[in-house]
This record gives sequence, structure tokens and C-alpha cells, in this order.
Amino acid sequence: MKKNYSLLIFLIKANRPFAIAWAVLIVAVYTLFYNITPMIRDYYVFPFLFIIGAALLYPIPFTLFTRNQYKKVNSILFTDCDPFGYIDIYRRIIDELVKTKRPPALSVYKLNLSAGLIAAGSYAEAYEILGNFKYFKNNRIGRLSNVVRYNNLCSACLKLGRTDEAKYYLDCLAGSVAALSPFYRDKYMKYVDLAQYGINIAKSIFDNAENFYNEAFYKAVNDYERAGSKFCLGKIYLHFGDTARAKEAFEYVVKHGNKLHIVEEAKERLDEPETHPARGGL
Repeated sequence: MKKNYSLLIFLIKANRPFAIAWAVLIVAVYTLFYNITPMIRDYYVFPFLFIIGAALLYPIPFTLFTRNQYKKVNSILFTDCDPFGYIDIYRRIIDELVKTKRPPALSVYKLNLSAGLIAAGSYAEAYEILGNFKYFKNNRIGRLSNVVRYNNLCSACLKLGRTDEAKYYLDCLAGSVAALSPFYRDKYMKYVDLAQYGINIAKSIFDNAENFYNEAFYKAVNDYERAGSKFCLGKIYLHFGDTARAKEAFEYVVKHGNKLHIVEEAKERLDEPETHPARGGL
């Protein structure tokens, strides 16, 4: 865990120095070829092609390696279902970056932290962090960040029992997803549906909810999503008095949810499932 966190901080901090070093290297290589290759001096198109090629090649190795480290860290939450280990890493990353003279955009890392806090049951802290954000830039990263922010705010509000506020953030989430390119829009639309069904359950509206969460379970890409879907199914079965299937769903959450907060909630339901009315929130 410590290795992943240390390496990721190094890569985040190395982004600007790496870019400068790459630019110096390109200038040196171009100067070398300019002095030994007459063709570059004679044809003006070559400098442009050289610069464009260098710009396109620069981010590939650095970005791929950095992305791989993010995946390893994020797998702690989404694969291992360990929000506490995940939170610890992102707290350390944020603390380290705050010490730098020109820290990268900390809001992105605080978004990740808020996801871990929600998974760990620290809903009020997650809500406070997300509420202090300013608007993100109107670029691809900014638009995706807004989607994550509104999705997490909706989840936190549902857990805090603020259903009307969750509905407001659902509308913001839907608008943010609509502003994405078609590729990302199709990918993130499921979060709009999940938030809508979460609000419906909080309002004791169960129309098509069982089918939706069954489909969400089979389409889930990690244990975090599967445990969340099963937990919602358990609440639905409990609402309709199907205690046998509710017990099966909650037992699945306990078995596969590891340290997620919904595991504790599932255990509470398993104690006396027939006496627990379905409670709102995802």
C-alpha cells in the first residue's frame, strides 16, 4: 500500500519536471539532426512534423504508467472493498501535495477521497468536502469531475436522509452527464439511473427496482458495485416481505463487501430481517 502511495505522489509531482525535461530533450535532438541532416534545413515541413510527433509521443509512456498506478490504488476500494486503506492513501497524497509550492488541482484527489468516505460510512465528512468545491474548468477533465462530484453528493445526501437535496444533485448530475461527449455520456449514464432509483427507494417507490438492480448486479465490473446492488436488492425484498431472498442478498454483501459500511448495515438487517422496514438511501 505504501509503495503505491509513494510512487503515485512521485509521479504527480514529476509531471511538470518531466514535461520540461522532455522539451529540453526534443530541442537537443532537433538541434543535433539540424546540424547533421541537410534535409531538415531545406524542407520547412520537417520541423513542424518533428514538433507535432514529439508532442504526441510525450504523454504516452508517462500517462500509461501513471494510470496504472491509479488503477492499483483504486482497486483497493473497488476490488478489495477496503475504503479505509483507500482513504489513508488519498489523505496522504493530499497532505503531501499541499506542502508543494505549486500543488496540482487538489479537487480531483478530494473527489477520490470523498468516494472512500462514502464507502466507509463517513457521509457528513464527504458532504462537507464536496460542498467546498469550486466549479471545475469546462474541459474534458472538468466535465468528468463535475459528474463524479454530483454523483457523490447525491449518494451522501441519500445516506444523510436529505432526499430533496439528493434530487437537486440528481438533476445536476443528469445535466453534467448530458454535457459529456457521446462516449463518456454512455459510460456515465448508469450513475444517473442508480441515483434515480436510490431516491425512489428512499421515497418508498419500488417500480421496476428489482429488475433494475438485478441487471446492475450482472453488469457490475467489480465487487464494490456488486455488493451495492445486492444491498439494494435486500432492501427491496425486505420491503415486500420476502425475507428469504432478503437474507440471501444481505449475506452476499457480508461475504463480499469486506470493510464497506453497507456490510455493517447488512449485518443489522440479518439480525432481525423481518422486523426491519426498508430504509431509504443507497
